[in-house]
Amino acid sequence: MRKFGRKILSALLALALLASLLPIGAAPAQAADTTHDISQGTLTISENGNYTVTGTTTANNIVVNKNVTATVTLNNVSITGVEENSATGAPAQSPIDLADGATLILILAESSTNTLTGGAGTSFCGAPGIHVPDNAALIIQGSGSLSVSGGSYRDGYGAPRIG
Repeated sequence: MRKFGRKILSALLALALLASLLPIGAAPAQAADTTHDISQGTLTISENGNYTVTGTTTANNIVVNKNVTATVTLNNVSITGVEENSATGAPAQSPIDLADGATLILILAESSTNTLTGGAGTSFCGAPGIHVPDNAALIIQGSGSLSVSGGSYRDGYGAPRIG
């Protein structure tokens, strides 16, 4: 009987050890960090998430859609918004444009230098460097540097940096 009891006890201990190694539940889902080279096209953020942006452009921008919360890390980015097109009536664009209800947490990567310049206007004002509507939120964090300026206007006036 002793031998039989030891076998049962050994089997129970082995099962307990095995059970302690198995996960009890699934780990919470983490938003994937999406890397985007801004020189390859506009980054339109339509889902909550984390994004890292690199590159230089005068033709593309970062757009955060309505009621979306996004964390965007800028890593040595230089973006100049699109200039006004007086032929088509298209206004100048901001390098970063938040929609109503959007929240953007902008992180400046360590040791990075980032520049945002609003698109220039010819018949209307230039665009701000970052467009934030009244009911949107912008939070800037990180140890990198950020220079933001508004787009120029034909009479020499500039748009606001953050408007």
